[in-house]
Amino acid sequence: MLFLKHLKQSLQEFTKLPVIIDPANVYKLQEIRIKPQKFKIRKQEYKKVYDQDGNEIKGKTAVYYIASLPVLVELNIRGANNEDSLLLSAMKYSTLLQHFFKITDKLPEINENIENFTVKGQAVIKPINIEGNLEPVLFTDNEDIEDAKKFPGFQDRFEIELVFMVEQILDVSTVQNITSAGVSYAV
Repeated sequence: MLFLKHLKQSLQEFTKLPVIIDPANVYKLQEIRIKPQKFKIRKQEYKKVYDQDGNEIKGKTAVYYIASLPVLVELNIRGANNEDSLLLSAMKYSTLLQHFFKITDKLPEINENIENFTVKGQAVIKPINIEGNLEPVLFTDNEDIEDAKKFPGFQDRFEIELVFMVEQILDVSTVQNITSAGVSYAV
């Protein structure tokens, strides 16, 4: 989804850290991971469809949904150097992320087709939990736990929600009048 790519780009420009959209198992010493959760549809509204000249297109209805995509943003700082410098680095980037989510409230406008839906407009970034909770963790360099080396580090998690509009154009049956033997019927 383009909104996730815009979020990735904005975070990279702001923090100067590599940003990875999950799922991916490439681990950097310092990274931000964007982990989209389960997509939700909230409200829907029906409207008529018009052509470029402003004329109503018969037999079509537009359905607009307000959608939200919860996203977990994870800051991972790991390394073999001393714990104090790792902590200072983690605190710096955690503070930067908190500041980013306080000053950035929208992502750039898009118009993206996904199957028979169109995601359009801007996404609003709704903070859920952006206070941060920096904690020490042990990172592994391998999926196989027995062969893995452990690296000390720090992790912080932020929860946001991207709220945006989704459009779907549907064909609907239209009422046709048929006249037979002088009597008009609606079909």
